[in-house]
Amino acid sequence: MSSEIDESIIMALRDRADGDVHVEDLLTGARRWGTRQRRIRHTLLAAGVSVAVLATLGLVALVPPSGPGPGLPAATPTTSASPTARPSPTAPPEEQRLPALGDRRPPAATTAKPLSAGGRVGADPRLLHLDVADPDLYQLRWWSGPGMESLEVNRAVSWNRSFSEYHVSVASSQSAINAPVASGRAVSPEPSSTEQVSVAGLPATLTLGRGIPEADRYGVLRWQQAPQVWVRVYLYFDSTLGGRQEDDRAAILQVAQWIRFDRVHRCVVNFRLAWTPPGATVDSCSFALTAPDGVSVSSMGLRGGGTVFNVLTSTGEFAAPLNPNTVVAGRQVEVTEGSTRYDYGGGIVEVEPTSISPSDALQVIGGFEPVPGRDPTTWLEPAL
Repeated sequence: MSSEIDESIIMALRDRADGDVHVEDLLTGARRWGTRQRRIRHTLLAAGVSVAVLATLGLVALVPPSGPGPGLPAATPTTSASPTARPSPTAPPEEQRLPALGDRRPPAATTAKPLSAGGRVGADPRLLHLDVADPDLYQLRWWSGPGMESLEVNRAVSWNRSFSEYHVSVASSQSAINAPVASGRAVSPEPSSTEQVSVAGLPATLTLGRGIPEADRYGVLRWQQAPQVWVRVYLYFDSTLGGRQEDDRAAILQVAQWIRFDRVHRCVVNFRLAWTPPGATVDSCSFALTAPDGVSVSSMGLRGGGTVFNVLTSTGEFAAPLNPNTVVAGRQVEVTEGSTRYDYGGGIVEVEPTSISPSDALQVIGGFEPVPGRDPTTWLEPAL
């Protein structure tokens, strides 16, 4: 069944992509996304959130606090009037929600240029050029790779909200930002409506659609922020609340207001690798923060010498228990079809193979050296 699904995604991507699409990378990312979302659901269960909320990964404010984020002008549609908010139902005595992340972020890259001052998207995997001024964050996950960067946002759960998750991507080319979105849910189905809107005074295209499993409705907003800086916001709506097009439009335009282009963070990892396959170089980096404990995932992607793979560390609820079935360099290691994992005491390290031999994956695990402590300012930039 998995191979049939993969093949259908590949066909859809090739039919609809504007330019080259690295299908293998998208599929691997989709599988990782699904794994992360299952771990988020497990965290929600541990937090005691209701089953109705869990069915949609939580519900977040349909009409967020008024006014744009710091330093950002308002985003408004150019073809229709602003929607009128509907009265909210009476709130329950105790609103269930996840803890908030607050203002915790990766270490600042103080000497790097932000995108608002001529910084280049995806030119250095050690730099993260995206941030959000969202007041209600639960998890942030950055990724930086060649010519593209992304920020996945999961918001703290509340009972009568219409969305709890959105993805922000920036790319150095319009063709990359227009490529079909392959998430853990589905390749984007055909849109139900498209209109021209305005984001901070810049022309943008807003697409609203239906038919994504687990989300019911989605919105995609695209615009050019600066030369060689193209932006896409992808928002998933809850299937049980709202549904009016004007409300969905207002929500995704509010998200656009929260995006910050005037900050740069350093992507750091809490490990060294004593061995990698010959010819492999660092191709990408990822860093995730989750409330209340902080860092939950750090990873770097490697490519070259005939190999493509990721090495990531995860902690807390995101470090799923493992069942060791082999030993390498004196370490108890779990080897499965999809990964090679080792519990190093401070968390789990995992080699996610796209194309790397099982023996090479074991050798990477054997040369894994953790950096002690949970303070990202003491961690390392991804390097070999």
